[in-house]
Amino acid sequence: MSASTPPASHTVPESEATLPENTPSQPQPTLIKVANETLAEQKEFALKKYLSISDPNLKHKSRQQQLLEIRSPTIRKFTAQETEDPNHTLQYSETDEKGEAKITPNGHLVNGKKWLINTFTLPGRGKELFAASTEVAKFLQIRDAFVMFTRHKQLHKLLTSEEERKFIDSSSLGLSKLKTRQISLVNVKNLYMVFGCRLVAKGVRVEDDYWEDDLISQGFSDKNQVFPAFVGAFKAKSSSSAASSSTATPSQQAKALILNSTSVGPASLKTLYTKTTPITPQPTMEERMEYLANSRVGETTHILPGQGITGGFELANIATHPQYRGDSTSGSHSKQSNKTLVSSLLLSNSGSGLSLGSSSSSTKHTSNHIPINESLKGMKSNNGLPYYDQTIAKRIAREDASSLREIEYLHDLVQTNTLVKQSRAMRTKQWKLYWQGKAGVDVGLTKDKVEDFFKKRQDFMQFFEEDVKFNEYTNKDQVSTKRRKPNGNYLGACTIRGLKAPYLEKPEKVEAEKVESTKKENEDTARTNDDENEQVPVSKSNPQSINSVGVSVN
Repeated sequence: MSASTPPASHTVPESEATLPENTPSQPQPTLIKVANETLAEQKEFALKKYLSISDPNLKHKSRQQQLLEIRSPTIRKFTAQETEDPNHTLQYSETDEKGEAKITPNGHLVNGKKWLINTFTLPGRGKELFAASTEVAKFLQIRDAFVMFTRHKQLHKLLTSEEERKFIDSSSLGLSKLKTRQISLVNVKNLYMVFGCRLVAKGVRVEDDYWEDDLISQGFSDKNQVFPAFVGAFKAKSSSSAASSSTATPSQQAKALILNSTSVGPASLKTLYTKTTPITPQPTMEERMEYLANSRVGETTHILPGQGITGGFELANIATHPQYRGDSTSGSHSKQSNKTLVSSLLLSNSGSGLSLGSSSSSTKHTSNHIPINESLKGMKSNNGLPYYDQTIAKRIAREDASSLREIEYLHDLVQTNTLVKQSRAMRTKQWKLYWQGKAGVDVGLTKDKVEDFFKKRQDFMQFFEEDVKFNEYTNKDQVSTKRRKPNGNYLGACTIRGLKAPYLEKPEKVEAEKVESTKKENEDTARTNDDENEQVPVSKSNPQSINSVGVSVN
């Protein structure tokens, strides 16, 4: 099917019908910019699509991961050639009947669909839509237009004439920085044939793609994720908007968050997926310098920044050091219910969680109390320490009041040691995961998967990529290659060699070998000196030279 002949079922959309004729005799180029409302609706659509797929109640997690992954289909190979028709620039070697029904030959979408990129008509080229290749590459998060044309051979690059160049410079496309360079354009219909629904506002996979049957055969469906969700959509603009959204429906809350997002525009597309780590990375140099500057004048407001484990408790905040503690002088025993470890530790008026009362130094240690709970008499607490009934406490206080302090001290000691043990176990596990990530190992790698990891690592390190880019200054192609080079933390690439602990004693075998080699060197040196003495000629006329070599003459 030729691109210049529209299908019989085509109806001219309103966006195309309202454009001027733009003939060569009366050029009337038009710039069609993406409205802010369209971008806001696109954000809302992307967020709702993501939330519907990432529902935690879904059972098929593997299918869910496939849907959340934004992957591109394989596009059929076709070519585009320029024609002499000023109203239809390109003619394609292959077309699709279903795809032709979704777009007009001039590049206008049917059924009220809108583009997510700025489009325009060129002077004297009718109603055919074009787009700046640099803007398209930026929207698709491709490095530049050259890389986009290199990766996608189906795209045909168009160069502008002097008149077209003046129109683009005078428009509000924001391409003023390109005035000293040649501007490359691309036909919008050609873009749609390659990228499909990724350029369509509220685009749905398969339904808004050009090669519909090809995508279905590759396993795509309308449920596949097309656009990354907006990070700004999850940030409320103010506390008032968050409070007002508490009574709204989920869809209304999502829309309010999207409209209040700080970033608007194609360049603000960022993936929602975030990787969390239990280890806080080392702070930046600016943060450390600021901390040191504040410390010099005694204005420290936070703890020393550095690498640490997040989500853990500081031991000094949740447990007291083992010490003798006294209760109030009321003489009454406090009862404590069967609480969990952390809840009892976080009580503001509890020290070890086993004894309730004031630990102020001003309180007199006239009486010390131990936990009492009559209903749990004879049982043990969650921490392994026994509960006591009141009769035992009274008897101990009557016989030897100081022993109560000893019991409370032991309670604190046991609980603190238990907490330290748990904290060490957690930190040991988290630091292992931290250094796995530093060394390039899959986080959470187990022993049974080590062999497979080393096989994959060999292929991973053999990465090679070559990029050819035209250098306008030297008028030559510039070839750049990329290879992976591991840093010092990468497994098997450590740059530290030969360091040993200063207290490490040398093995006896090494010492014996060194002594043997030294002895052998001395013997070789002596043998060499003997050979030199035998080769020296004896001269009667010069006895001084004879004596210098140690030869005696009778």
